[in-house]
Amino acid sequence: VVSLTNPQVLQLFANKFTDLTDLAISPPPNLQHLGVGYNQLTDLSSYMSPYFWPNLLSLDLSHNRIGHVMPTLQSLSQLISLRNLSLISNPITLAPGYRGCTLDMIPQLQILDDVSISDDDRLHFTNISREPVQWDQAIFTVLFPILENLRQPPENEALDEANCHYPIQKKYSYLIRFHFVSDSSPDDGTTSVAQTTSGIIPQTSEDMASPTVQVTLTPAATSEHHLPPLSPGSEEIEGAGASPDGENEEYVPVGAVYETEAVPWEINSEFLKPVIVRCSDLTLLEKFLGGEVQFTVIEKVIESFTAIAPPDPTSPTPTSGQKK
Repeated sequence: VVSLTNPQVLQLFANKFTDLTDLAISPPPNLQHLGVGYNQLTDLSSYMSPYFWPNLLSLDLSHNRIGHVMPTLQSLSQLISLRNLSLISNPITLAPGYRGCTLDMIPQLQILDDVSISDDDRLHFTNISREPVQWDQAIFTVLFPILENLRQPPENEALDEANCHYPIQKKYSYLIRFHFVSDSSPDDGTTSVAQTTSGIIPQTSEDMASPTVQVTLTPAATSEHHLPPLSPGSEEIEGAGASPDGENEEYVPVGAVYETEAVPWEINSEFLKPVIVRCSDLTLLEKFLGGEVQFTVIEKVIESFTAIAPPDPTSPTPTSGQKK
């Protein structure tokens, strides 16, 4: 049990707290700043109320495991004196509407995640928390801008007498198959083990293709039916996930095995169409994004046969005087 003599500032960073039960038994009545970053907090609903913290002005919850938007903000909105809030590096911040919803539900805030709040920000996000959207859902795009150093496909074999009338034509194309790997670190001190959410065993480095691949992950802009509206120029919507031809993309859940579209061979192949990934568990998404992406370059070969009819021996041979 924490027992202190009426402090105004309390820093409890990196103590592996999973809740604030002990602190809430006898909360300091005049506390103005509470720092509980770098812990393992997931739920604040039982501890954030004016009864515990009537004079709390500043709250640092950064680098925890808080992953539910609405329950968290509903709890924090009860702290009527709160002016400075930090939720940096929590899964909740991966939600595209996180900042706007926070400003709307806690209007007395002056600083959020070390960024000052302007009157324009408040006006823009007014009543956004009332929108019927899935606040805990994040959608982002995975884009492989270019695939370099592909080997040149072998030329078609010279036609011989046996297959001269039925030549084989080969068309080469390439795609990238990938999946996310989360590196879970157990709290009991045991060695962390890489886990995959798909049934496919990741290939080893010897099996991986040698071409150079660039990977880009950005939040995806989607329709208002999926995610709340965001302010123009917001970092949360950079890299819109619309396809070049303007068609809507299909969403695939995080943890699946994904494939890019197949593109014809070039020395440097460009994959212009992004893969859009959706996740409704922000805590799980943070683990995946903090892990790695394993990928395989796949070569597809399509063989086709073009029948060339041999000359008919019974047809008359045109003479020089006949029209050809």
